[in-house]
Amino acid sequence: MKPTILEIRIANGVSELPGRFGWARSERASFYEIEIALERARADERIGALYLELADIEIGWSQAESLHRGIRALRSQGKPTVAFIEGASNATFLLACACETIVLAPSAMLSLQALSSEGLFFKDLLGELGVSPELDAVGEFKSAGEMFEQRRSSEPHRREMKSILEDMNEQFIRHIAEGRDITPDAAAAAIASGPHMAEDAKRAGLVDELGYEDSCDTLFEEALGKRAKRVGYMRYGSPGWLGRVARWRRPRVAVLHAVGVLTTGAGRSTASANTLREALQKLRRHPRVRAIVLRIESPGGGVIASDAIHRELSLTVKEKPVVVSMGNIAASGGYYIAAAASAVVAEGTSLTGSIGVIGGKFVVRRLLDRLGIHRESIALGDNARINSPLRSFTKKQRAWHRRYLEEFYSGRFLPVVAEGRDLTIEQADAAGRGRVWTGRQALGLGLVDELGGLNTAIRLAAQKADLDLRKARIAFYPRRRSLLERLRVGLAGPREGLITDLLERLALVDTLAREELLLLMPRIFRIR
Repeated sequence: MKPTILEIRIANGVSELPGRFGWARSERASFYEIEIALERARADERIGALYLELADIEIGWSQAESLHRGIRALRSQGKPTVAFIEGASNATFLLACACETIVLAPSAMLSLQALSSEGLFFKDLLGELGVSPELDAVGEFKSAGEMFEQRRSSEPHRREMKSILEDMNEQFIRHIAEGRDITPDAAAAAIASGPHMAEDAKRAGLVDELGYEDSCDTLFEEALGKRAKRVGYMRYGSPGWLGRVARWRRPRVAVLHAVGVLTTGAGRSTASANTLREALQKLRRHPRVRAIVLRIESPGGGVIASDAIHRELSLTVKEKPVVVSMGNIAASGGYYIAAAASAVVAEGTSLTGSIGVIGGKFVVRRLLDRLGIHRESIALGDNARINSPLRSFTKKQRAWHRRYLEEFYSGRFLPVVAEGRDLTIEQADAAGRGRVWTGRQALGLGLVDELGGLNTAIRLAAQKADLDLRKARIAFYPRRRSLLERLRVGLAGPREGLITDLLERLALVDTLAREELLLLMPRIFRIR
């Protein structure tokens, strides 16, 4: 039997949603399709080796950690695993170092370096525009409004971020040490002294060879001979139309995606409360759906949207097991809905928690004055215009709004977490106050049941439903992407990080403008 090399080429980042969600399938690799291909290849005797090709891509930490685990499992079967990288940042190298052999392009740089977090602040810009944010939050770590009201982070937020970076750094060092077969001290030193030129990276033992794609061909010929053929992960992981027909009537584990800021109203966004509620109702009634995995990639969103999804999930759990799989971020409103699940699975590097609430409004009176727009309103009571963007809160209104925030936090959010996670109110509050945790930290606090990726969650859901996965079908819901998500898939390449940041902030400002209360993670930031 001719050995086959499984090929995984990632040039433009990794999409959280399956490739069939939209029209940009070829632009970005599908996270789950890679996961399922690695899972199948581990037990497939026809697959003799793995070839992983990476540009310096945008990939989330938890995605990289999940795929790292899958490659390490394949490597543990004694199958050669070779990565060819044309430069790599931290998360990209985390993925590459799962392979036994790493080949780095001679002209490339290995941007392995100490972890950092960056965020943007808009106080001065809003001031120049004539926009005044009037925001308040419950929880000293609930700093989502700081990007609009401050020029720098608060002391609690800096303390929180330092804790997150230190925990992720420990995990990063461990993965590098195990993957490259070096000591943790050597891995820590390599991170501290980076970035590395190609020759320096080889001397430090971070890569094995300097070469090109054809250099990898030579390695495979030495290990498998010249007869080895290659198969791409998408073709390998797909059952084909005959396979899909054969599996149609099998019992299913449904994977439901919630990606983006949680919002109310109609729409096809996978983070729309209406979309998720309708999907959960259909899955609850579907006779062949035996278990559900809710994959959350969300910093949270509106209170009403979060509460509506939580309610629907609570009803579903009474009839079928629902396991939450956390992506890179599942925080605030994202955690609010997760608390209703039968079990919660997160990667050690997932960001979660942020149990707190923020609310307020943006006052645009000065902006309208500058634009020469005159305003007039007729009101029948003092509070008729409490949410108007044309007037600031009065002292009495601000006090009422503060009480509203505090009552939701103590009277609703904490009880939801305590009941869902079998914690006391005191334990939920200790894990709350708006603080963000890594998945590993959240496990120790009782916010998470198990560390692992999407495949881990699928196996756990099947186990809870007494379902043999070998005889089951994995089905994805909802069926379509929103325009914003499709745009984000298509906008890949070197500037993706900047474009993604901009789109996320536009979504966040839009949500703040429409919602009175938000369950939203502290200001959007990226860990590099």
